[in-house]
Amino acid sequence: MNEKIKSEMQKHQQNQRLNAAELGYLWAQYLGDTQYVCVLGYFLSVVQDPEIKELIKKYIRFHKPRSML
Repeated sequence: MNEKIKSEMQKHQQNQRLNAAELGYLWAQYLGDTQYVCVLGYFLSVVQDPEIKELIKKYIRFHKPRSML
């Protein structure tokens, strides 16, 4: 992509605000991910199989929202 087009795209996107649908989608995704991590956290506390426990730990580390780190 040539530099002029790239520069124009960056200027255009720099000050764009999210519309209600985009913001709602992001919020719903965040809530779903957070809930999923909480459910898996509970499952991690009761699971007895060591292989399953390790898989859950890996999944939680990979998918935990940044605000929960």
